[in-house]
Amino acid sequence: MADGVKRRNTPATLSIKRGDTVKWSSSGSVPHNVKGPGFTSKTAAKVTFSRRLTQAGTFRVVCTLHQALGQRMTIVVR
Repeated sequence: MADGVKRRNTPATLSIKRGDTVKWSSSGSVPHNVKGPGFTSKTAAKVTFSRRLTQAGTFRVVCTLHQALGQRMTIVVR
């Protein structure tokens, strides 16, 4: 945590139905990305990314740049 800032996804755990679409967005000046099973967004300061999840299960999604600072989440698809 070099800059002393904790970065979090909100919510940390998301429960959705199979076939639902999840949308991530960041509008600050710090670059972010979204990486999950079978998908990766571009890395940019202002990024919006959507993914329709069609397979049931529990999936971990992270910002590869800030995972160590806490920017990760779990998506439960039922």
